[in-house]
Amino acid sequence: MDDHGKPAYGFRGRHAPCCYSVGWALFDRNDPKKLIARSDEPILKPETPYECYGIAPYTVFGNALIKHHDKWIMYYGCADNRIAAAVADCK
Repeated sequence: MDDHGKPAYGFRGRHAPCCYSVGWALFDRNDPKKLIARSDEPILKPETPYECYGIAPYTVFGNALIKHHDKWIMYYGCADNRIAAAVADCK
């Protein structure tokens, strides 16, 4: 849920040839078919060696997003070979 009580979902997409990244999309709580907004650019893209080299190179995909105390933690897959976590402060 976002700060306004609306459901927020991640999405996967290609932002460059042969590269899978993570973005976000916000849907209406009362009509989840209605897209309210989405990211124009990825919020997470493959940059580190463990994200770029593996079974599926240059691939990151979101698995879970949780709020823990004053942090957002997104667990994500890396090149179909590893799992990592990205951490951000809640604002």
